[in-house]
Amino acid sequence: MKNFSSKGIRFSGDSIKSCVGFIDLVDSTKNTITMEGLDYIRRYYSTFINSVSTIVKSSNGRVVKNIGDCLLFLKLQMIKTKIHLEMLLNVL
Repeated sequence: MKNFSSKGIRFSGDSIKSCVGFIDLVDSTKNTITMEGLDYIRRYYSTFINSVSTIVKSSNGRVVKNIGDCLLFLKLQMIKTKIHLEMLLNVL
């Protein structure tokens, strides 16, 4: 059974500080309306998904789910390095 505390969620007495992130490609529907051809739209989404996935993995995170134009990721330690946060923001 889990219980919630200020130190995180505990399962069986263990606790893990973690970071759950949700990254959305803002205005993607609006941006893709003017794009011609499915190949161009596929490249648009795959560039975003692959770039963000690479950054998450490079910081020892794990992509949990691809949700349309969003990625849900988990990092078992908080993101502490400014460079990884800047990389994520630059992709967006």
